[in-house]
Amino acid sequence: MKHYFKKIVFDSQTYKMAIIFTVLITVLLCADYKNLIVGFISKYEIVLSIIILFGIFIITVLFFIWNHYFDLFYKIPTPNSLDRVSCFCCIGAVLYYVAIKTINQVYNYKSIVLVSVFLISFLIIVFRSIRYHCLINKSVNLKSNVYDLKQLVDGLSEENDSSPILILERDVDYDLFGRNEIIVQLCLAIELCCKSDMPFVIGLSGEWGSGKTTILNIAKKNYEENSSIVIIDNFDPWIYASPKAMLAGMYYTILQQTGVKYNNTEVNELINTVFEIVDDSAKIKKIGKIAKSILAQSEGNDSVEALKNRIDEYLKAKDKSIVFFIDNLDRASAENVRFVFKLVGAVFDFARVKYVLSYDKSRLSEIFEDSLQIDSRYVEKIINQELIVPKISDDNRHYIYKKAIHSLLAFNGVSQGQIQDFDAIINFIVDEVHDIRKLKRLLNSAFFITFGKNNLYKPDLLAIEVIRFLDPALYESIYKNRGYFIDSDERFDSTALWGALRAEEFNEKCKEYFKVLFKDREPFIQLLSDVFPNVYRYSKEYDIKQSGNTDDDRYKDTQINSRINSAKFFDLYFSYSLNDFLSVGIKFNKGLSTVLSYPKDKIKSEFTNLILDVPKTEQLEWAQKLYLCRKDIESSAAYPILISLYKNIELFDNERGFLSLSARERVFGVMSFLFSTTDKKNAFITFMNNDIRKLFVVTEMIYWLNDKDEDSKDLLMSYSKGICDNILKNSIDIYNDAFYVDGNIWSIYHTYIECNVDEPETKIKEYIAQIICTNNIYRILNETVGSSIGEGYGYRIVKESFEKLFDENNNIKELLNERLPINQTEQLIYDLYQDYLQYNGSIKCQRYFDSPFEFKL
Repeated sequence: MKHYFKKIVFDSQTYKMAIIFTVLITVLLCADYKNLIVGFISKYEIVLSIIILFGIFIITVLFFIWNHYFDLFYKIPTPNSLDRVSCFCCIGAVLYYVAIKTINQVYNYKSIVLVSVFLISFLIIVFRSIRYHCLINKSVNLKSNVYDLKQLVDGLSEENDSSPILILERDVDYDLFGRNEIIVQLCLAIELCCKSDMPFVIGLSGEWGSGKTTILNIAKKNYEENSSIVIIDNFDPWIYASPKAMLAGMYYTILQQTGVKYNNTEVNELINTVFEIVDDSAKIKKIGKIAKSILAQSEGNDSVEALKNRIDEYLKAKDKSIVFFIDNLDRASAENVRFVFKLVGAVFDFARVKYVLSYDKSRLSEIFEDSLQIDSRYVEKIINQELIVPKISDDNRHYIYKKAIHSLLAFNGVSQGQIQDFDAIINFIVDEVHDIRKLKRLLNSAFFITFGKNNLYKPDLLAIEVIRFLDPALYESIYKNRGYFIDSDERFDSTALWGALRAEEFNEKCKEYFKVLFKDREPFIQLLSDVFPNVYRYSKEYDIKQSGNTDDDRYKDTQINSRINSAKFFDLYFSYSLNDFLSVGIKFNKGLSTVLSYPKDKIKSEFTNLILDVPKTEQLEWAQKLYLCRKDIESSAAYPILISLYKNIELFDNERGFLSLSARERVFGVMSFLFSTTDKKNAFITFMNNDIRKLFVVTEMIYWLNDKDEDSKDLLMSYSKGICDNILKNSIDIYNDAFYVDGNIWSIYHTYIECNVDEPETKIKEYIAQIICTNNIYRILNETVGSSIGEGYGYRIVKESFEKLFDENNNIKELLNERLPINQTEQLIYDLYQDYLQYNGSIKCQRYFDSPFEFKL
């Protein structure tokens, strides 16, 4: 309540309202004392009085609506005009009652009205104070994510609430960069000049962002307890729209701080007189003594001199000196800057008022010489002593910058082990950003965006945001020339794909582009080398596109972390959006880490659930990421995941993408790796239980094992050959519904090839001849159908495959005549066979479709 009433009392509107209420109560008392109100009611009929009162009530309600008092009552909890009105109504009701009691004018109707006004006003005050109390408590409990640089350097101990933080860009009164010597020099200069009765101007010169304001603030703190020195630091020439407004501002500031009593009208006249003289530069004959050089010609001379003398005498009598700090001088308009120097040097040259001006000397030279056509040496006549802000030492700046950035990264959830991923960015910032103010703005922009709500790789996003902040033209060039920066998954971007298909031409053009791009941007090469491998290879003078195998670890890093150098994710770093590739990656990373955290006995079932949750459209991307992460699966989890993949292998799509393997083929690679790492190889062989239907799984695993693990390969080959021998020996029809999987015949063929069985083709032909019939003719012919992508999706019977399954004495024609097609798939196979016969297996027998044909047999 105390805080609530303080807010009401110390408001400038309170005093105006107090006058209005005093006048209103006085008028009502006079009218009441003369019985004007009762007399009016007695003279006219009661109905007329009611009508008038009703009209007053309606007007009051409309007045409240017009001025939004009902909104102020509930929606705005902070003290406002409604609170002031309620307080004055409450106080007025009490005072009015005391007044009428004194003059013996108390009547029942008056008491009822006054009590009603008091109670209503009091209840409004209570309700409003409670609302304000709730607001204050909420504000106290509200966690702020705004800090200053010193807090970053000292370290942030608060737990991160997943919100990015902002760095305050405000004037501070502490020194982080070891500038104590210049602070001591400034304080000593102030103390020495304050001991004399002569005007004195100290200039503090330094580049923008060099810390001039901080130095001034620290110096001012030294005089907070000094009773003989009065500090004026609330004057900013930047905020004044005109020289005349600035003249008035300086006058009133000095008068208020000295305590000299003055009349507003007289001072305004003095301001107009002085401005008319000072603004006419031709009348300034000599800088320094206003009474002698400027105002001698003015009829207001005596008044101005009298006010000056009054201020000087007052300060001398009080044994005080005023130190007038004027900061941000070089930010003001050119005319205002010139006018400040006139005022300091000619108008406000009080004996006991000293000035400390801070400015950028090069900026002042621009203002005087370029904008005002005045020799910059003019400033030297005004400034009695100039102190230069020293440059911050590189070691000190590097230490502070790194501490602050490390603290900011840690607050945003970056662990100590991950900070090294940001080293290139940190070093770049430390080396290239010398302005402290610029550093704060960089932290508030690039870091804020990077650690906002997005799922991109933070080091890459931060690097590109730092570039956008420091060099927007470079940022735009990277975005528009993406083909030179993408080196992964080029097939998803037409410009990048061109480079992949024409490596030699691309290398020449890319090197020329980088040469021009980095001509005046050498520091950016190191930063971008950590983000784009193409830039790294350029910096090392390698070929940009290199033949041979890619770096598996680098490709894994690109895919798992969704890095910017991939065509899948490049655009997202500029749009902050989400695409299917990133969405799948997020789900995969979360799902796999969750599964691997389960106890060993739950991994198989949980991993199966993970497989079932992957839509067919996402399987290829999901399987590719699983393959890249296969080495991250611990040996204890390898066996249950291998079992899960084996049981659900047919759920994975076997359709190949453009220039890529199918999802199922990627899973075969994972299974072969898991089999080689598990210590339960024999258990897995037993688990498969001579399953003829899944013979293709074993032969694909053998293919992926290649020669990397001979023991595992031999074990699988022995198992596979045993199944194949059983099939051929007993003429088991693998095209029966119980065993049929497209491609199993080739599993038998490749097993025999791998096992060096004599005449494998002869054995396959003999087997086919034994089992072929009208029930399986279409399934067997389907084994010889090959596909391609050109004018569309093409299909034909491949002669080489056909000749490996059938001899010249095959009875296919007769079987097809007995078993005519009954669906689209069989019709296509039938037609392809007729084309094969007509064109003798040449490429002419190709049939094309606009989309992949789904064979259902």
